[in-house]
Amino acid sequence: MSNKTTISRTSIHLAAAIVGCITLVGTWLAKLDVIGGAGATTMGILFVVSAVAMFVTRNADEYVVALWRAGANAAFLALLATYIFAPFAEGFYDGLSGGESHMDTPIDLAPTLAFSAFFLAHSWARLRGTF
Repeated sequence: MSNKTTISRTSIHLAAAIVGCITLVGTWLAKLDVIGGAGATTMGILFVVSAVAMFVTRNADEYVVALWRAGANAAFLALLATYIFAPFAEGFYDGLSGGESHMDTPIDLAPTLAFSAFFLAHSWARLRGTF
């Protein structure tokens, strides 16, 4: 009999979620120019690795499926808000204030906002333990 330890797909998913949350904080720090260079690159690489690990193990069991669903729904809503509501709100405000000369909405933040919403909802559902 061998004493072999196996790692479950659920534990891989949950560990990757923690790494993803940490690297997401690093991504925001890089966007705010707090960290740069090698630190931002390392955060980006770790983020991609954790996202791939989470995607591959998203169907590990019912618990992980529920966490994934919560995160995916939040990310979708964040994208809708960023691409549809934010330009509308900016146009409405610019129309009221008379400053409609150019677009001020930083639409390149949409992916980061979507990933942030995903990890926040995923982590919130994990901490709550209810679905």
